[in-house]
Amino acid sequence: MKTCRNAFTLAEVLITLGIIGVVAAMTMPTLIASYQKRVIETQLKRAYAVQIAGYEKMLADAEAQSLGDTEVFQKISNSRCTISEGRIPSNCEAFIDELHKYFNFSLISASETSNLGFLMEPAYAVTASSSASTLPMETLTPSYIAFSDNTIIRYGMFLRTADTMDTETIKSLGGRLLALQAALILDVNGLKKPNIMGEDQFAFYLSSDGKLFPYGGRDASIFETGNPDMLYWRNMTSLCGEPDDKTISINSPMAGYGCAARVMENDWKIDYGVKVISAPEDDDPGLEIREELN
Repeated sequence: MKTCRNAFTLAEVLITLGIIGVVAAMTMPTLIASYQKRVIETQLKRAYAVQIAGYEKMLADAEAQSLGDTEVFQKISNSRCTISEGRIPSNCEAFIDELHKYFNFSLISASETSNLGFLMEPAYAVTASSSASTLPMETLTPSYIAFSDNTIIRYGMFLRTADTMDTETIKSLGGRLLALQAALILDVNGLKKPNIMGEDQFAFYLSSDGKLFPYGGRDASIFETGNPDMLYWRNMTSLCGEPDDKTISINSPMAGYGCAARVMENDWKIDYGVKVISAPEDDDPGLEIREELN
């Protein structure tokens, strides 16, 4: 007499579960990485829009053609305000107060305090090509400008008067960045890790007419060198890898600085992963572009 099997044996169930586990272990890291990239893409696009909207309103209210002619930028004492790695100097205070009229942000602490009241290791550390570059352990708690969209300014050099180059040459080459008002590194997911250039931190130039241009793009290259290709990320591959690279290496001080240009040219899609490789430590993890202005 034949018997009918209406259920799996325990061994068959365990084998099936084992196969499912192996497949999940193989696919989950890829799915998680893909999801994280999509999140960063959305945050980068939103941060870009928020910055432009604020500066365009600033120009409109002042009926000005250049941000340097607005009351906000005229509040910068000396020639520039440089915000770097949690340090906000006193000559930036009036400028920052005026920025509140056009941006919703707050100054947040980036350091953790123990229950005994003393300063511990910083909560925000920038992962660079050598090691994690931590905030300075000073008497004053390091602070960052944190916008309502969670973007923070890791580095910002704001000029009282815009820096200009040969305007006619720039125009003849098709350039749109005619005068530089600021250089920025934006961390689009705030204090959250990984805090790596090209992964959640992106470099931009702010033009005097309130536009953001990615470092490593043709407009920035034309402004810097008078040549659309010299500092273009596709040609200067240390900025964000080869165009076909699926993984870029953060192995030099400027690595990752051109990734905003790559992402924007790719219809706001991040088509690469980031790997940090140890390299000789850079003296200043802040923005090295436009070095002659610092």
